[in-house]
Amino acid sequence: MSSDAGLALIEPLLVVAMTVAPLLTATVGVTRQTYVDDSPHQHDAEGPTVPLVEAGTLTVALIGCAAATVVYADGASRPLPPGGRSGLAGGEALVLRRGGEYRVRQDGD
Repeated sequence: MSSDAGLALIEPLLVVAMTVAPLLTATVGVTRQTYVDDSPHQHDAEGPTVPLVEAGTLTVALIGCAAATVVYADGASRPLPPGGRSGLAGGEALVLRRGGEYRVRQDGD
């Protein structure tokens, strides 16, 4: 029996670099959200936050957030200004540095 039996292989879906304040202790969390309707869902970006679209399309709007960065599936990126809105498709992400709120809406596909 292999010594790694029962362990999962993790493959990165996205690689982004960001500067964060030095901390004595850092915590990284991962959550999976499923949006089944087109009603908006509001979230807090308490620290660096990277919503990544697995499948379908979402519209993300910044509410009180500083500028963010849209990262496309091919690795290209573009800035999103405060108060901005962007559509995201599978494999695309939004990089929020810290603080504020953002709203997500599933685009019905």
